[in-house]
Amino acid sequence: MQRTGFRRVGVPAVLCTATAGLMLGALAAPAAQADDGESSGPVKIYNKGSGGYLGVYDDNPNENHEVRSLVGGRYWSAEEHPGRAAHDWVVTRVGDYHTLRLTKTKDAKPLCLTAKSGAVMNSAIILSPCQDGRASQQWSLKAPESGEGDWLSIRPRNGQDMAIGTFKREEHWGAYDKLSLNRANESSDRLWKVPGVSDESAPGQAEIKGEPNQTARNDSFAKPAVTVTNTGRSRIAKRTVTLTPGPAGVSFPGVVELRVKRPDGTSQTVRCTDTGTKAVCNDVPLGIGPGQTTRLDTDVRISGLKQGEIPSLGYDVDRLGRAKSEMRVVG
Repeated sequence: MQRTGFRRVGVPAVLCTATAGLMLGALAAPAAQADDGESSGPVKIYNKGSGGYLGVYDDNPNENHEVRSLVGGRYWSAEEHPGRAAHDWVVTRVGDYHTLRLTKTKDAKPLCLTAKSGAVMNSAIILSPCQDGRASQQWSLKAPESGEGDWLSIRPRNGQDMAIGTFKREEHWGAYDKLSLNRANESSDRLWKVPGVSDESAPGQAEIKGEPNQTARNDSFAKPAVTVTNTGRSRIAKRTVTLTPGPAGVSFPGVVELRVKRPDGTSQTVRCTDTGTKAVCNDVPLGIGPGQTTRLDTDVRISGLKQGEIPSLGYDVDRLGRAKSEMRVVG
């Protein structure tokens, strides 16, 4: 990968391996993915290149404290002396972005990860008092094009071509890397592991299946359904779902609504637009993490068909796939 404007200092292989192993052990039980307005954490966030924790080497950090990637040290090692460093973060979703709040600060003051100079190349990364709506404290967490959301770049809201990266190794009773904004790319020094958070704009992977053994009666309404199971590693939030009846004998009622039953038992109805040949349902809140399943169904009218015929409704879920929900006409 091409690096721009930074000098990377090599990381000893033994240190990287040992540190990364400890990090993975500490993160074996990821936090739950946060929905809009909710938080996950506290979590430890670490850098792919060095294995260092995102944090500060101070047991009582205050505002304007520089945030670093803490690789390890005699006095503030995350494992040996957890009380001498602050490296636990609460990650909160704010619309399409996230805020990162440090849990351990002076006088318990809420301090958030901040681009000191805003979305400006080479801006330092510091702590500052958390403020709702402050763009320099809102970050998008983006997966590289080659990945599916396990490693994320941390990009300022108003500078999506930039990302937080390491650029200079220093020693102060241990090793740490200084941080700043640089050009966003897939370089390992600009990728981070954020437990409980994935890039929901990544395509994702899912299995979409029509529910088995569905039946319908002629000249009546039916509720063809499908299930959407997340088979990938990234959470799937909202998607556009397109409904296509066919081949014959299936039509929409005057108002098309898609019902969504999420894995937590909650349900929601989405109003769809009937184009005449299909219905388009925007921003359908699937809300499924890896291994979870959401059920979708809607009302259709069955007419002009004979017993034993098998009409269907096609479900096309944006960037995930499609499936037919088939029904056998009975009675």
